[in-house]
Amino acid sequence: MLTLSEEDWWANGEKLFGNPPRGWKFQCPNCGGIQTGKDLMDLGLSEVEAMSKVFRFCIGNFTKGKGCDLTLDFVESCHSTEVVLGEQIVPVFEYAK
Repeated sequence: MLTLSEEDWWANGEKLFGNPPRGWKFQCPNCGGIQTGKDLMDLGLSEVEAMSKVFRFCIGNFTKGKGCDLTLDFVESCHSTEVVLGEQIVPVFEYAK
């Protein structure tokens, strides 16, 4: 299990994808689908909601025909990276390559 500080996680995202973060790509560990915060915003989620869910909820939770319904809030074993956010350790999807 890779555990990153919030600062290191943000720095890795900026290095891979630049800014703004809504364009960063995340890959679901269950179905392999790739999604961005913008993808979730295009489905009607606010930017704040999309950016808080894009790295933990597969897009299939918000639309049919894409991804799956994985939510890392309830699954312990399928992720390989976690981030220390404040006082919590949060499981996250990997950045897509």
